[in-house]
Amino acid sequence: ELAELRRELADEEATFQGGMVGADDDEAVEEVDNDEGWVDEMDNLTDKEKEDLERSIRPVKLALVKLRKVAFKIVHSTTIVLPAWKEILNDLCLTISLMPRDVATRWNSTFDLLEYALKHRRAVDLLMQRRELGL
Repeated sequence: ELAELRRELADEEATFQGGMVGADDDEAVEEVDNDEGWVDEMDNLTDKEKEDLERSIRPVKLALVKLRKVAFKIVHSTTIVLPAWKEILNDLCLTISLMPRDVATRWNSTFDLLEYALKHRRAVDLLMQRRELGL
C-alpha cells in the first residue's frame, strides 16, 4: 500500500513537472547526501532489527505519503480540491493558506508539512471526509 501510494504520487508529480520522478531520484539524493565521516546506523543493525524498525516506522511513512499527496492535490487541483480547502479553512475561521510541499531539495520541508498538518488537523480531517474530492 505504501509503495503504491508513493508510485501514484511520483506519477502525478512527473505529469506536472514533465519529467520522470521515481526511486532513482531518491538514490541520487542519498549519494549526494552521503558526507564523509557520517555513519549509517542502519549498517550496524541485524536483519531482524532492520525488519522490526521498518515495521515500526511504516505507519509514519504511510502518513507522510498521504500528507504529501494531499498537499500536492491542494496545489494542483485548482478547480476542485483547492476551492474546497479554502472553503473549509474559511468555515473554521482559519487563515487561507496552502499546505507546504515536502520536497527533497528543502531540508526542513518534512517538518514544515507535519507542523502545518497538525495545526490544521481539523481542516485536513474535514477535507479527507469529502469523498467526492477523490482523496
